[in-house]
Amino acid sequence: AGFEPAGEILTPPMDSSMWQTSPPEQAIVSLHRAGPIDIDVALVTRRRDIAPERNQPDAWWNQLENQLRLCGLNVARCEPPLNAAISTLSRARLAIGASTGGLHLANLCDCPHYVWGPGPEATWTPMRITNRQRYETIWNPFGVACQYDECGWRPSIEHVVKRTLSALRDIGLPSLASSRPKRASARWLIRRKLSALIMPTNRSKVPWRVREFVRTHLI
Repeated sequence: AGFEPAGEILTPPMDSSMWQTSPPEQAIVSLHRAGPIDIDVALVTRRRDIAPERNQPDAWWNQLENQLRLCGLNVARCEPPLNAAISTLSRARLAIGASTGGLHLANLCDCPHYVWGPGPEATWTPMRITNRQRYETIWNPFGVACQYDECGWRPSIEHVVKRTLSALRDIGLPSLASSRPKRASARWLIRRKLSALIMPTNRSKVPWRVREFVRTHLI
């Protein structure tokens, strides 16, 4: 996809234990670059060979960009190389796209993001977490604002435009802001703490029914 890794890749144990965000386990740092916010929407396109059904054709993205511009928005593409992508996301009020690595990068750049993808029928890891839970809580180490839309991989342009305008209003950064808003809302903090209760069975002393209630209703 153009964001190939350079250097050592750290892989956590395959038991779904959650790493801390501070040393010695994994020091997750913000990649945000200070400066004015002069992009309304950053489009995080997906062109990966893996799971191509998640991709949209270039013509779809071009039409989406045109429709957003007709709404008076300044739109940019978040594309490789990595350095350029970080710069774009650091300047954007909102990043949008189908679930992909570029939206996790938006999280590390302190950029609010609107993401679409599968619903609760698709779960990940032995914790059986949904994509929404990953983006909004469990894989969101800094509590960056996120709206996950369980509309599937191929939403209509009209749907995405409507949801993008709503996300800009609800979680988007102010235009021309010189600093990021305070992160870690109370809702995120509560869900983050509750996430520890749904560890795999062999690691948790919490009764199964309690874990299931937390997983399906509280996070």
